Formats: sequence, C-alpha cells, structure tokens
Amino acid sequence: MEYKKVISCVMAALMVFTGGYINTCAAENTAEISEYAQAEHLVWNYTTGENTNNAFAVTANAWSKKVEVKYGDQSFTKAIKMETTTKIEFDAPAAGTLEVVTYATKTGPYIKVKGKKYSVSENGGTKIDITEKGKCTIEKETSNTYMYYLAFSYETGGETQTFIYGDVTADGMLAADDASAIMQKVLLGSYTMPIEEKTSDWFKYTDVSADDLLAADDALCVMQAVLVDSYKMPVLNKTDDK
Repeated sequence: MEYKKVISCVMAALMVFTGGYINTCAAENTAEISEYAQAEHLVWNYTTGENTNNAFAVTANAWSKKVEVKYGDQSFTKAIKMETTTKIEFDAPAAGTLEVVTYATKTGPYIKVKGKKYSVSENGGTKIDITEKGKCTIEKETSNTYMYYLAFSYETGGETQTFIYGDVTADGMLAADDASAIMQKVLLGSYTMPIEEKTSDWFKYTDVSADDLLAADDALCVMQAVLVDSYKMPVLNKTDDK
C-alpha cells in the first residue's frame, strides 16, 4: 500500500508540474531504428504426433521396432522407415535450418533433401541448411535409416520499429507519464511498462542516464527532455561514442 501511495504522489506531482506536457519534437532523443526478426518453428514429431499446422505431408510406413533415441533434452521412441516409397514434403516460408533426428542400423546413413544427398546421424540429430524458401522434399538415400523427428526453423521478415529513448509508454512521444511509469517500475519491480511488451531491448530505452541501473535519475532525465528541447539525455552521448 505504501508503494502505491508513493507512486500515486509521484505521478500526480509530475502531471501537475508539467501540465501533462508532451514533447513530440525531441529529435535529439530519438532512438535508432531497430530491426528484429521473429523466430518460427515447424515441427513434426512421430513419437508425440505433433505436426505444426499440418506443415509436413508424410507418406511412409512405421518402423515396428521401438528403439529410443535421445537428442538434446528430448527422447523419441517412434520412427518411420526411409524407403523408396517414403516421401516427406513441406513448404519452407523462408530460408532456414532443417533439423532431423534419425537412427540407422548401418554406418554412413544419408537422406535426400530437395534431391541433394546429406549425411545424417546414426543415432541423433543433424542440421541441414535450406538456402531458399519453397517446397522441400525429403526422401530415402540409404536403406536401414529411420526418421523420428523433423524441425524447420526460420525467421520472419524483419519488422522495423522506431523507439524514442525514455518513451516507456511506447506511444511515440515523450511526456510526463513516461517519467511516472519509470518511477513506478523503480518502486514496484513487478510493474510492467508498455515498452517491455514491445521489445526485449526495453532496458536500453529506459536506462536513459546510461549508468546500467534503473533509478529515479532516469525519470529525471526524461522530464528534462520533456521540458527542454535542446537537452540531450546521457544515453545519446553513450551511443554517439560507439
């Protein structure tokens, strides 16, 4: 309750002091444009039955033996036989990495991916680079080879976002409510600022005093930027030095 009272007092004082003043022209404090990409995964797991969005079309016969294969922190017990009639297809939305978990009763197993021969593990996982988007076909190359798991990982097209240093409300402008939100975070660590939901680099845009700490002086720097157009927050001096 005491924390809430302090936060309320700080927010009220800031709003009264500034009249809710908003600085939309603080070009000195505009962050660089950030490019980021979202990692995506398509998974086919014969043991669990998982098939992300039915992305993988599999025509194959089950392997009757129950040989356990461990890879990473996962354990697999069911596999399909890589035979002449076996065909696995999926559409790669972008270039990425195909990960396969295989087992073989003969040394030197291979599979074909998009018509090209690739060596795979006799008991474990193998990563194969897929260099372009489009249809991928996985077929038999050597006999006595068994497929347990497939995962295709890729990144979606980079999305561009522009952030302003100190704009922790993530509304595209500096205002008194940004300073009060920082104070709320300082006093109540469990509070989630809007910028935390926008980017994993939120601390970069919040620590405007550039001292690697989140504290009241960050709120003070924001208020100075709100009230004085020519003021340059310390974090900008730090980025200029790089």
